[in-house]
Amino acid sequence: MPIETYMAHHQALILLSINNLLNDNILQKRFMGNPEIKAVDILLQERMPRDMLITKEKKEKTKKIKYTGYDNYIENEYTKIDEVLRKCTVIANGDYMISIDDKGEGVSKYKDIIINKYKETKDAKQGIFMYVKNIRTNNIWKANYDFRDENRGKYKAIFSDDKARFIKQRDDIETEVSIIAAEKLNAEIRNIKIKNKSNKEEVLEISSIFEPVLSKKEDDIAHPAFNNLFLKYSLSEERRLNCKKK
Repeated sequence: MPIETYMAHHQALILLSINNLLNDNILQKRFMGNPEIKAVDILLQERMPRDMLITKEKKEKTKKIKYTGYDNYIENEYTKIDEVLRKCTVIANGDYMISIDDKGEGVSKYKDIIINKYKETKDAKQGIFMYVKNIRTNNIWKANYDFRDENRGKYKAIFSDDKARFIKQRDDIETEVSIIAAEKLNAEIRNIKIKNKSNKEEVLEISSIFEPVLSKKEDDIAHPAFNNLFLKYSLSEERRLNCKKK
């Protein structure tokens, strides 16, 4: 047999709703007048507030992950480089870490020691870069992304769990720069492969350039000129002998 029941708290909610309607949302105003509730106001809103600051103006498009034949090995490939929205990867072996973006700009670090100078500015792109010079044409270009390069469309960055690769083509010369962190050594290995896609014989000159820091980030920021006084450069004896033989 059905039994009708009336619970007091249900009746109270009905009366409070009537009171709130007749007195211009008086209960909501009292509730939001509590400082503890006002502090979490954003969590109580069911829709996006109009005056909320949006820090990310550009949304990333969903990109399909490229599988390379292994169950847990994937590669992310980027062919369209955005000047504002950067895609980054981190390669590390524990103590040695390489942080690099899709343009090839980044910083290397051993524990708390910064290897190369990296301070994001509009007038200087910082990192460890490789340049290629065609001796026949005297053309010089960066093996990584360069917004000034007319052929920057023939460029792609490929990120995987253990390495970063940058493939670029200029004047029928294709370069592939791969970067990994050594497994058992606190060092990084940067390798460049060069492919000539023309029928002409070319002579190329490869240069690598970066601004060393070899100290803590705080020390370099506090007094960069003083910090550079303690940097010493020398060519190893073994390297010097190899250069003479060539």
